[in-house]
Amino acid sequence: MNTFSPLLIFSYGKEELPNLAELAKTLGYPDAHMASGPVSEAAKAIDGRSKAPEFIIIDIGSRSRDVLAELDELALHCEPNTCVVVIGSVNDIQFYRELKQRGIAEYLPRPAQTGDVRSAMLQATAAHEQRRQSATS
Repeated sequence: MNTFSPLLIFSYGKEELPNLAELAKTLGYPDAHMASGPVSEAAKAIDGRSKAPEFIIIDIGSRSRDVLAELDELALHCEPNTCVVVIGSVNDIQFYRELKQRGIAEYLPRPAQTGDVRSAMLQATAAHEQRRQSATS
């Protein structure tokens, strides 16, 4: 990953990559870095970059609680202001709460709508800016 894109997209399966590429383009990030594999590979991708991404979108498919440890590991490689949006097909409020407790900006059902992803990214950015301003006041 030689060029910097503020958006990193990871998909557990390769079959979702074309949809995610279209999502990235619609969000205004046509050069987003995209890869498939387990969430642990996203951590390696972050370490291989010259600058941490501002946004990470991870499609976990039908996985649920078994991905939590991988997301915890990913958090160790992210900057505090990195916005992570998880997309998946599991509809479980307890899982959603566990993701939110870990600092995930949002969990969206598949197929994720561009407006929902954009909204989650904007809300996370605004919340970080508000925390930063509060800390300097």
